[in-house]
Amino acid sequence: MDLDEFQVALQKDNWDHVFFSYPVNEQPYSSKINDVTYWKNLRLTWQYADEIWKNEKVWRELLMANRTTREEFMEPDEQITFAGLSDPIEIFRGHLEHNADGWSWSTDRDKAMEFPIDEEGFPKQTTRFLSIAKVNKTCVIAYLTHAFEYEIIIPPEAVYDRSNQQIPPTSR
Repeated sequence: MDLDEFQVALQKDNWDHVFFSYPVNEQPYSSKINDVTYWKNLRLTWQYADEIWKNEKVWRELLMANRTTREEFMEPDEQITFAGLSDPIEIFRGHLEHNADGWSWSTDRDKAMEFPIDEEGFPKQTTRFLSIAKVNKTCVIAYLTHAFEYEIIIPPEAVYDRSNQQIPPTSR
């Protein structure tokens, strides 16, 4: 993508194109959008992203960017709810054996047990696990309540006091 294509992507709010078309350290958006716009639109990109692990290195750089107003990743009501959470936060992650570590956790145990899901939106019929852990609030990138997932976005290395249990199989 050349700079003209980049400008068109910006004008059309095509944020996945903006964020993923350049290596992070060469991205022309850094001087083109302010910090509030950066975080608000990174959130939109996150919400529609699938399989974060495929672009984990890029996501790490984007989420850990040295930009102010990171709280803008959250809606005002999410900021208020997050402020009221205890510290540390108990978190849950539903996963398969191979993807126990990740950026996306939940404060809702039942919601976490629904993951991972298959293409039709049903829990996968393979062996699934639930991780229960803690994270300090200062390590949290964002707390999102979209789709009632009560999602905590954190760097995987911020998780501690972790335990795992197998999730019983479900029937459709």
